[in-house]
Amino acid sequence: HPALLDAALHASNFCVPPAPGQTLLPFVWNNVRLLAAGATAVRVRARATGPDSFTISLFDTTGSPVASVDSLVLRAISPEQLAAASSGADRSADSLFTLDWTEHPAAPGSEVSWATLGDGHADDLDALIAAEDRPDRPEAVVADTTAWATERTGLPERARDLAARALDLVQRWVGQPELADVRLVLLTRGAVSVHDTTEVTDPAAAAIWGLVRSAQSEHPGRIALVDTDDVSREALPVAVASGEPQSALRRGLLWVPRLVRSPQGLAVPAHEHWYLDVSEKGSLENLVLRPDPEAAAPLAPGQVRIEVRAAGQNFRDVLVALGGVAGQEGLGGEGAGVVTEVGPGVEGLAVGDRVMGLFPRSFGPLATADARTVAPIPEGWSYATAAGVPVAYLTALYGLRDLGDVQPGETVLVHAAAGGVGMAAVQLARHFGATVYATAHPSKHHVLTALGVPEGHLASSRDLGFASAFPALDVVLNSLTGEYVDASLGLLGSGGRFVEMGKNDIRDPAAVAEAHPGVGYQAFDLGGDAGPDRIRELLAELVELFRRGAIEPLPVRHWDVSQAPAAFRWMSQGRHTGK
Repeated sequence: HPALLDAALHASNFCVPPAPGQTLLPFVWNNVRLLAAGATAVRVRARATGPDSFTISLFDTTGSPVASVDSLVLRAISPEQLAAASSGADRSADSLFTLDWTEHPAAPGSEVSWATLGDGHADDLDALIAAEDRPDRPEAVVADTTAWATERTGLPERARDLAARALDLVQRWVGQPELADVRLVLLTRGAVSVHDTTEVTDPAAAAIWGLVRSAQSEHPGRIALVDTDDVSREALPVAVASGEPQSALRRGLLWVPRLVRSPQGLAVPAHEHWYLDVSEKGSLENLVLRPDPEAAAPLAPGQVRIEVRAAGQNFRDVLVALGGVAGQEGLGGEGAGVVTEVGPGVEGLAVGDRVMGLFPRSFGPLATADARTVAPIPEGWSYATAAGVPVAYLTALYGLRDLGDVQPGETVLVHAAAGGVGMAAVQLARHFGATVYATAHPSKHHVLTALGVPEGHLASSRDLGFASAFPALDVVLNSLTGEYVDASLGLLGSGGRFVEMGKNDIRDPAAVAEAHPGVGYQAFDLGGDAGPDRIRELLAELVELFRRGAIEPLPVRHWDVSQAPAAFRWMSQGRHTGK
């Protein structure tokens, strides 16, 4: 085993001891011979053959030779040389890999004959074995695990039952040498995350993937895994024909996992405190981490200092980085962490409290907040979960309650409802007793149906079909632009309220009132309009709603702050759901 040889070489360093401050590394190998295999323990004989070389022989416990090296020449390297060789940015970036899902184009003419395995596995396996010499025997057999019923419905029990059934099938399959040229394909739904963690809708199916991947390593080429979403079943032949051991179908496209070089990430300043900024607006590649000498400045009355553990990203941050909103400066506006210092006049908060809320420069290890804009984190929440709540829920609550004045029985349209504010607004509007209509990319509609919005109340956010599909409305919570605003205003009758959260298509309320009599139009900015005292009241109300279980926190996707360009790019492309 290589570990045995490595241990033997370390012991042999006593033959040629290095000079103080130097490390000897192998440089030239001469006449290396492997004489036997399978040894789990060896005896080593090493002898110096010069000031910088030695010979080494390895024997097993019976004295039989295992391996030998006639001469290994060493070269000295200093600590400075070793540090220089290992600290280069390019070299370290080349050493780290991560898993990424890559779209896999269908090869023209690549078709594979396949059949579906029924519930009676044993009978189907016998039939396949009997057809070994028949020309019409399929090249692959698909076992649809989504159709497997289990007597127990609890998640742990169901996961155990499905995994046990998959194990039984795989064991039967690999135990039949007559099926060596037929590939077994296990089909799951909602088992893996390709683009977003919300795609994992069936953790029990994920257990099948964990089990079968182990079997794949023991029996390469005989078993494949395919995960699908609700709209991609018709693309299954493409996945089967690909020959990939693991693949996923999303919106009819095939994706496969690949190892890719991990992004190098932003350099963290040597300064103790820093924050995320943009060196020049216009490109997400210009994001940088800057030293923040003001982070530890004395607190003003009413302020608290927070050691930030997680910070929420919002589309405003993307727009600021790209220079898309005039007059907006600074990245990061919400987060969660631990209070490390309390300023004069602050009541209700103490050092050590876990808090979440609104505060600037949240993309850094230390931030200062107005004590009125933070609140205790509900028990049992992670910092990441808490960091995804303040902006989304405060914006939705202020827009629907303070500005929209939503009442029970009214109809509310939430645009871009699969994002953070949208998902929060859907939950709050339903809690207020309103009937919710929503738009989102069709691939994200399942997120909204899971929140209780009927399929008939959903439409695409990429076209104007909602204008003819939805009835007259009482309130629109908007973040779209252009003709989408006009179409939405057309759905409001007298007494309707249009609440604008966006920044890039602000209308004149007087012009709206003239074109749509009786319709109120209100654009707002949470930080500038609500004020810290109202934010304190809204935060307290939200914390109570979470405590009672009336609403739930949003699903979150995590990035290290050093990977901010990737996170910003993900949001700019509209690939996220939740936070």
